[in-house]
Amino acid sequence: DSAFVNCIFHRPPGIGYSQYSGHMDHVLWLHCTVPTQTWLWRGTLHGDNCYVVNGIFIKMQESQGGTTDGFTISHNHFINQAKPMGTAGTTADPQFVAPDGLDYHVQASSPAARSGLPLQCVPADIDGRPRDPRHPTRGCYVCPESPKK
Repeated sequence: DSAFVNCIFHRPPGIGYSQYSGHMDHVLWLHCTVPTQTWLWRGTLHGDNCYVVNGIFIKMQESQGGTTDGFTISHNHFINQAKPMGTAGTTADPQFVAPDGLDYHVQASSPAARSGLPLQCVPADIDGRPRDPRHPTRGCYVCPESPKK
């Protein structure tokens, strides 16, 4: 049982993957931002009641026999991926404010802005700012003053 909520997974150049394998039970990744590394579900991965919701990922894929059976992957935004993984996903430039300066807030015109799944259990962002309860922004930061999607 683990929960990763409002997290940034950032790696410097040259370290390109986060890899998950083995059995996972009741693991949540909610409103995570993973802008610089591919997220791999690999090998012996098997999940029970695991959720990846409202994140921003550069890329996510199954690898080396891994499968996302037992995972709910929903309302995520993918940066460098032709087809989003899971349901209700989007792909495009997320329009980060200043990624070279490690500012991963999204701009108001971002497809990730105010387009997430409402989650009562995540009322605020990583900075403690309240999320719009009906139109949350995907990723770990809220996007103030963005139009409703």
